[in-house]
Amino acid sequence: MTNPLRVDRPADTADDEQSTARAVEVAEALLRVADSGTSWRERRRADRLGPLLADPDGRELLFALTDEVLRTPSPARSMAQLRRIVDAGLPAALPAADRVA
Repeated sequence: MTNPLRVDRPADTADDEQSTARAVEVAEALLRVADSGTSWRERRRADRLGPLLADPDGRELLFALTDEVLRTPSPARSMAQLRRIVDAGLPAALPAADRVA
């Protein structure tokens, strides 16, 4: 079995197109290997977070939740921060089911 991730250096200098094509092949192989070890829960989580991460307002929400709510040691302070974030408005990228919850 050959290793799809092995990068052989050509004996002579390869042109940019060959190098680019090989880089794409290696990237695709890396992605296949990474995806093969992903559980359905991880894929579901990624499917939910993907649109939020792609949206600037969604990223800001995720960063705020992480930095201001999850890292706060005081439960009362965490809840106050969460209320402040929610009261400021939720991004359109947040699914409706998560808005209600």
